[in-house]
Amino acid sequence: MHDWQGLKHKLGILYYMLGHYVDSYNALKSSILRFRSFRKDKSSLYGITLNQLGRTCVQLCAISEASQLFNEAKNILENEYGLHHPDTLNIYSNLAGTYDALGRWDDAIELLEFVIEMREAKLGTADPIVDNEKQRLSELLKVAGRTRRRKSKTLRTLLDEEDRFLTRIMYSSHNIPKKCN
Repeated sequence: MHDWQGLKHKLGILYYMLGHYVDSYNALKSSILRFRSFRKDKSSLYGITLNQLGRTCVQLCAISEASQLFNEAKNILENEYGLHHPDTLNIYSNLAGTYDALGRWDDAIELLEFVIEMREAKLGTADPIVDNEKQRLSELLKVAGRTRRRKSKTLRTLLDEEDRFLTRIMYSSHNIPKKCN
């Protein structure tokens, strides 16, 4: 049973990559239906398949269905991988996009701010993925007529904080008074 689901999942992704979104939808939907009817556990493959089906729905302009699929995938991957896993963050980002399209700007902004915060911590502030998410958030904030609540730290701020942290460790571990240096 699991092999068949995996094959349908892979076929759905292949169709997606070729731009055959209706075929992708049908293959992924078939895989999801098999998961739901034969498996009681919610595995990571099931969550990833839901995410891919959601992405396919976006291409087919079925935004409400995509939002529901992303939300279900989010719950599964949070449980399987945790909040900070890259796959979970990708689903948050996808869900934020559907919330934006549905006019749920506050929800979209909240998710994107969380994604940016987590990706900055893992990838750094200069990473292109982080820059892309920041640009999406900036555009969304303009549409919503808001400003960013959480300020991202610049690379200089992060380096200064690390330097101060290392200085504190150095002085405390060697018990050298600051005036001696």
